[in-house]
Amino acid sequence: MKWIPISQTITVNVTQLSQIINCIGSNDFDQAMLDIVNIVAPVLEVSGFVFNSDAEPFVAGWTGVRADAAVRAERYVHRYHHYDPVFKNLPDDATPGNIYAQTLHIRSVNHEGYRWLFFEEPNFRSEVSIVRRTELGWDIMKYYLEEDYLLPRTVIQLGELTALLIPIAERHTLNSEGRIRKESRPRAQERLISRLGNRFPTLTPRERQVCAQTILGASAQMIAETLDISPNTVMTYRRRAYKRLGVSSANELVKELI
Repeated sequence: MKWIPISQTITVNVTQLSQIINCIGSNDFDQAMLDIVNIVAPVLEVSGFVFNSDAEPFVAGWTGVRADAAVRAERYVHRYHHYDPVFKNLPDDATPGNIYAQTLHIRSVNHEGYRWLFFEEPNFRSEVSIVRRTELGWDIMKYYLEEDYLLPRTVIQLGELTALLIPIAERHTLNSEGRIRKESRPRAQERLISRLGNRFPTLTPRERQVCAQTILGASAQMIAETLDISPNTVMTYRRRAYKRLGVSSANELVKELI
């Protein structure tokens, strides 16, 4: 795999730029971002991550056509980024401000769990990673596609667009959250609870909370501490919800949610 340097001198479509800037701080921002990216390439999912040397990595944002985009983003930072060939191969000679692009095909992913969660299960064949060196670490944007590959020129165009979108996305996150560090899990949980309520109205509020945190990878003990209940009570809520929905695992629940 080879990194492609990305120039930050780009031609901007003022109309497109205005559309996404007007969405900063609103619920329409995610869709606006996906729309503008799809002008360049047929992207199905986007995730943004921040890796600072002095802190735990966190999710800066996500959007996609599938309901479980948040799940993949959360699991990436909490467990799976260590198995990402791209993350393990970041440019050594990069200086702050440098931006690079790289394409990863499913065939190049050796770790079975990583390959299944980020490619096989969602039916993605490749991803384009755009990375920006910062003073503290790295900003990483990942675009997932059903296509096996993109033309090199398209990858460069996607990188150039990302150079523009990263600071806009940062501003959106700051405006909508007030802060960005450690906010990804609450946002993901809130979205999942909303989706669960819309998709499965028979679930009680507590069952939706337990199911949402389970989907995000939390253990019964972790959920119990968050909700101030016992682990046995968490298991009761989870078992009752699964029985009502006819599923037996978090993976089956995600498929039903989609």
